[in-house]
Amino acid sequence: MNKSVDYIGKTVYYLKNYNQFKISIKNLTEDIEVLQQTMQLEAVAPIAKYGDDITAGGNSELTAVEAYTAKKAQYKAKIIELQNRLEIINRIIKKVDRSIDGLEDEEKRIVISFYLDNKTWREIAQRNYISEQWAKKCRNKAVRRLSRMLFGLTAIHEQLDLFI
Repeated sequence: MNKSVDYIGKTVYYLKNYNQFKISIKNLTEDIEVLQQTMQLEAVAPIAKYGDDITAGGNSELTAVEAYTAKKAQYKAKIIELQNRLEIINRIIKKVDRSIDGLEDEEKRIVISFYLDNKTWREIAQRNYISEQWAKKCRNKAVRRLSRMLFGLTAIHEQLDLFI
């Protein structure tokens, strides 16, 4: 399998899932906020009433403090995991947005209409006063250009190999 197909395939994947990525950003942000609020609400950990002397009855309270500390560590780990996912998706969205901005106006309209607005080829052709066939050719050209913008020199070299 040719590697350039992977870059173009990845580009198409990003475009097709753009709207879902946006929703994921909102959901992950909300999940992080809920975990942070939950951690704050549970921050009032029980304190041992009997000092350091475990034989004086402080054992159960100490266990509760340890349990809270373990739970807090789990919350923090989950928050970090969600933040990492959020960062990856945000980075993809920013790259796609910048790349779409780098397209010519006609390409930009066609890509946005087809991938982000889920318009049919007929609707796109009518709205832009072009044929469906031309809209598809323009989309193919735009996806190759987007691929080069998203993945840089690696994608450019791989795509050049197609023409040699």
